[in-house]
Amino acid sequence: MSNRPCEGIARIGGLFVIAVTLAPVTPTASSAQTTFDVFGAVSDSARGTPVPLATVELEGHGSTLTFDDGSYRFTGVEAGAYNLRVTAYGYLPASRTIIVESDLSIDVSLGSSPIVLDSLVVEPRVINIGGHVRDPANDFYIVDAELLTNRGHITHTNTHGRFRIERVLEDVPLRISVREFGYLPLDTAVTPVQGERYLFELQPDFLVEAMIAKEVERLEERHAPLFAPMFTSMNRDRLLDYVGSHTLRTILEFRYWRYLDRIRVVIVDGRRYSFTDDPVSELSHVLPEEIERIEFTGDRYNAFLHVYTRDFMQELIARRTTRIPEAAIFPSVPSRDN
Repeated sequence: MSNRPCEGIARIGGLFVIAVTLAPVTPTASSAQTTFDVFGAVSDSARGTPVPLATVELEGHGSTLTFDDGSYRFTGVEAGAYNLRVTAYGYLPASRTIIVESDLSIDVSLGSSPIVLDSLVVEPRVINIGGHVRDPANDFYIVDAELLTNRGHITHTNTHGRFRIERVLEDVPLRISVREFGYLPLDTAVTPVQGERYLFELQPDFLVEAMIAKEVERLEERHAPLFAPMFTSMNRDRLLDYVGSHTLRTILEFRYWRYLDRIRVVIVDGRRYSFTDDPVSELSHVLPEEIERIEFTGDRYNAFLHVYTRDFMQELIARRTTRIPEAAIFPSVPSRDN
């Protein structure tokens, strides 16, 4: 049984809800089989230029959007015959049957699609659309999620999970790709309508979560001998309890109000963040949904607050895969004697 994401679009009043759900995974004997990569590039047949944000669909493996250089890649493809289909706005669709027996490179050229104009049809209006990106599993809006369209728009959600895509054509289908570290990607299409609001829902990527959990375990082992008394470390699952009404500053004030004056230094992602006598006050703009872990080192009277963000975890995992030494990833940890 496939474990690829399944998209769903529902309209509730003036709101479109777009979600990704995961089909259950049933272990089978085929799980042990060798898998391969299918990759390539999509280009304009007349000009030879890359076609970014084209939708590439591989039978049984969902779809993906091409990058700026027109490239795409599917991983974990078992041997067999598959249908590969490529579509892009302004181009004729292309499809072919491929045989996968090893890693396979398939380049696809698309021909331009003629646009028939009717003198009685009014040119589509240019409008702006917007909405939110949400984590339904944890019930909060996602900060700094990236949205890309097949018309070249690139934008990000703000601190309230809101996005705005400007100058799109009304009633002309628009493909949108939503990406955020720690979540499965969402590729979908909408037909823009003036005044409509869109809600894109992302589901956690359990593989990435497992990698993050391993990095958190390493952090705990590294700092355990130096943990400060009176303070308790917090991972993302506990920090998310404060989403929507708190910043990191107010969380610390709520939980550790008796001991705040003992926090001497704040270190974010291995670098000193605070340079005043009141370091906690400098955390008013740090949101809990942006953080993976906080921990405290030091002694009963002097504590160092270490904050590890989601962006840092993404970089840390990337560095691990390239085997960069730990000393290059982490600066030295202040000791209790410093």
